[in-house]
Amino acid sequence: MVLAAMDGRAANAFESGLRAACLEAGVVMEPQVKIATEGGEYRVDLAKLKLLVAEADSFEWHGGRESLYRDCTRYNELVREGCTVLRFSWEHVMFERAWIGEVVSAVDRRLKLHKSEYKTGETVPSAA
Repeated sequence: MVLAAMDGRAANAFESGLRAACLEAGVVMEPQVKIATEGGEYRVDLAKLKLLVAEADSFEWHGGRESLYRDCTRYNELVREGCTVLRFSWEHVMFERAWIGEVVSAVDRRLKLHKSEYKTGETVPSAA
């Protein structure tokens, strides 16, 4: 399944590994999606319907002060646009793929539930 879904749009093998973990969990994510926000347009590593975003964040590219500032701006703009952003490290992708799948599929289910609420006008009972 994962091999058949290989996609040349991925920026690197790290992102492909993240996408494979999502696919193994049954969540199909599109690589290198552009999302327009009030603060500008951002290309994300993986997205599903521009609502669920998964980012492969390595320390090499995201570990400095400027990178932190840029990433905070980017992620906040994406959230303001309505995206749920999940960030995964190299260690997650290399050693915890099953956990990635659990997280991504749980968030995907939650988003589907909330989307159906908006259509029906129903609310989810609080976990009191």
